[in-house]
Amino acid sequence: NYHAVKDNGIIILLSESRDGVGNGALLKLIENRLDLNGLDKYQYTKDLEHINFLNLLKENHEIFLISNLPRLYLDKLGLKSLPRIKDALHLIIEKNGKYSKSMIIPNSEITRVSV
Repeated sequence: NYHAVKDNGIIILLSESRDGVGNGALLKLIENRLDLNGLDKYQYTKDLEHINFLNLLKENHEIFLISNLPRLYLDKLGLKSLPRIKDALHLIIEKNGKYSKSMIIPNSEITRVSV
């Protein structure tokens, strides 16, 4: 559903992160046990596709995360942190103006968006 966001647009993810980042590639990256320079050389590691997808998104979008994950984790993943939804709304208004349009996509992994 990232196709619904224009280039250089803002994507804000909400994550409860009840179980942390899991025990796959995301955790390895955070613990410096995974080198991003050689992603194509590695055998498949659980959740490696999430890192590849985040890298793809970061090329053309600003990604922010509202989560209870430690900021250190978000920095390692290359994501910007926002403490509250209210702060995210202020950010959108500040960057795009108060008459800009925003879209909220619940359950984005199962929602098809047509623009």
